[in-house]
Amino acid sequence: MRVTSFVVYDRVRRSFQENWQRLYTSNEQLSSGKKVNRPSDDVIAMARILDYKLAINKNDQYLRNMDDAQAFLDFTDATFSTVSENLERIKELTLTGVTGTETPETRKILSKEVSVLKESFHDMANSKLRDRFIFAGYKTNKPAFDDLNTYQGDENHAGIYVNSYTTLNENINGIEGFSYKQKEHEVVPFKKGEKYIHYIPGNLIDPDAPANRVVVAVSTSLDKETVLNELKDGKLATVEDTYSYDNFMEMTQRLEDAMANNDVTRMETLLSPVNNAIGQVLDNRAEVGARLASISTEKKQNEDNTLGLKGVVSGSEDADMAETTGAISKSEVALQALRQSSSNVISQTLFDFLR
Repeated sequence: MRVTSFVVYDRVRRSFQENWQRLYTSNEQLSSGKKVNRPSDDVIAMARILDYKLAINKNDQYLRNMDDAQAFLDFTDATFSTVSENLERIKELTLTGVTGTETPETRKILSKEVSVLKESFHDMANSKLRDRFIFAGYKTNKPAFDDLNTYQGDENHAGIYVNSYTTLNENINGIEGFSYKQKEHEVVPFKKGEKYIHYIPGNLIDPDAPANRVVVAVSTSLDKETVLNELKDGKLATVEDTYSYDNFMEMTQRLEDAMANNDVTRMETLLSPVNNAIGQVLDNRAEVGARLASISTEKKQNEDNTLGLKGVVSGSEDADMAETTGAISKSEVALQALRQSSSNVISQTLFDFLR
């Protein structure tokens, strides 16, 4: 094969370009700290890195979701703590009110404190964090309860993703938080067995009644069917007193009225509902605590997973500084040698060969 001057020149030029390209690449890796700076550097590695970074971004979003949910659940738990304290106080006032030593005047005084606690329940049921009413279900843009203590929200739950396949509810709606459902028709002996208190789910009497309505009836009959039929027909033969409530505020209103009117019998019938309300709040706090514990566990797993992914990204993306520095030195030596050798070869002319 004949080697012409042009071939020599072309080979030298290409060698310079290749060495300059290697030197440039090494310097870029050294300055950026990354061995893959663009897809053309390593298509497979870049695709893998982008997948890992997408997973890390998802984990960051899950973490923000959990932080948000934790704030709402902490606020909810603090609210229920106060609700529980107020219900315990109402229980104390009720027990005081039914004792024979109290007078109509002192019971009226007790009713005023009960009224204050009722208003407190209303305010807490309409608690707002940031721009959301936390007990209104999905309808977070308006108070959960209106001035008549009628629930305006819905029974939905705001769910947030804590990982790619698990959701967690960050709210408790107003029905769950400030009322309880009477599961079945319950009868309690009263006045030494002479009368009976019937605690009845409201929808047994009226199918259209809210599921959380509780109907209380004082009757001389133990028979459930008899009392139910009387309440349905409105012909009260054995039933001496009846009332209903849908939530803690309405329950407390019934107690306030009973104290103000010196109605000891009705006050006694409200002792069991107050205990049920206390139990409901305890259940809610246990549920909130379980969700907070779940968030804590998921956060730890999220952080561990993110740390592992970042380690994999670093291994795929980060340049080895010692190796890169060595590559730069090799490229510089190669360029220097190429300069010296090429200057000798290219500077030669035809007369040099004819001497």
